[in-house]
Amino acid sequence: MNIKSKLALNVSFVILIVISLSSVSIYGLTSVRRNLSYLLATSTPYQVRTTDLQRALQSAVSDLIKASGAPNNQELKLHRESFTRSLAELNDAEVALERISGRSRGIHKELGQTSTEVFTVTEKRLHSERDVQEANTAITARLKEMTTALGLLDAKVIALQKANTAAFNGAFDGSKKIAARLKIVESGKATSEQLQSLILMFQFARERKQAVILKSRINGLLDQLAENQTIAESREMLSAIRAVKQRIAELSEAHAALLIQPENGTLKQKLEATVSELRDQLASVSTTLNQNADAAAMEAASATKRQDTSFTQTNAASGVLNSNATLVASVLALEGLSARLFSVSSDSEMDRLQGEINSVLAKVPNYRNSVEKGMVTINAKAETALLNGAMAKLNGVREILLAPDGVISKVRLIATGNEAQGR
Repeated sequence: MNIKSKLALNVSFVILIVISLSSVSIYGLTSVRRNLSYLLATSTPYQVRTTDLQRALQSAVSDLIKASGAPNNQELKLHRESFTRSLAELNDAEVALERISGRSRGIHKELGQTSTEVFTVTEKRLHSERDVQEANTAITARLKEMTTALGLLDAKVIALQKANTAAFNGAFDGSKKIAARLKIVESGKATSEQLQSLILMFQFARERKQAVILKSRINGLLDQLAENQTIAESREMLSAIRAVKQRIAELSEAHAALLIQPENGTLKQKLEATVSELRDQLASVSTTLNQNADAAAMEAASATKRQDTSFTQTNAASGVLNSNATLVASVLALEGLSARLFSVSSDSEMDRLQGEINSVLAKVPNYRNSVEKGMVTINAKAETALLNGAMAKLNGVREILLAPDGVISKVRLIATGNEAQGR
């Protein structure tokens, strides 16, 4: 083996030895470091700082949980202050542990970010709960005012219905009285016209017997006419009838004289003049009776019209009462559904309840239109104004419930938060 080969071999041995020594050194250092870390981790200062960190973390988390469930802003403020102190203690404990271990854990920063979200959500929840409570009070008050207004409307419509019923009964009784009076007047007219015909027949009677019969019938009808209620109540007509009766004897005498002297022109003219005068007197009675008949007919038509109007308005008032009762029932149903809103605990339950509320509100306009239409028929202007005021309150309730930032949206937010906390 030459010198060059020996030198190369020596170099190789040296390199191997260096590599072996380096490996052993590195392994030894690693082992020492691992043992030192173990000793450090199991040392009393490290354990104390770790325990302090755990205690501070538990305290901070506990305060945060209490804050998330705070029932009002005052308690939220107290829990926030307590959490702030706990978070400061957590930061101190984490820094102290970092000095020993040389490793940053970031617990303080992460919990601080989480707390910001928790406090924001809690504040929104408390704000929503306060708004919901105020809205509940407002809804209850408005619905009660509406119920009161509709009750007053009911009472007024009932009063109108009673008045219309009384008017109908009065018009009906009036119609009967007018019909009876008209019958009496028509009877008087017929008798007066018959008398005029009988008096005219005196001119054509050729026998005394016929004249006697005519006289008897005329006197009987005159007595009957004098007893007619309409004529008996009229001094003018009664006087005319009595005057005619007093001249019937004159008529009979003129006819008897003409029978003895049928060719006597003077007697004939006297009979014709007497007949004409008596007929004219009876015609004036007939004219007055016609006037009374026309007046009675007009009164009868007016009474019939009043009767029809009262009957229509009475029926319309009944319809208004029925529709108003349905409207009141809808308001009461809405009041019950609104009260249930504040005990909702899940989003699905809110969906069902909102559907029922929408269903009730969708039917209200039809009931309102029915009531309003009936009140137009009965000309109830003041009551219509009362209805409009009640419906304005209902529209306010609708807005409070269904607005984008209304009660339903806020209760849904609260219910969703409660459901999440339950999980």
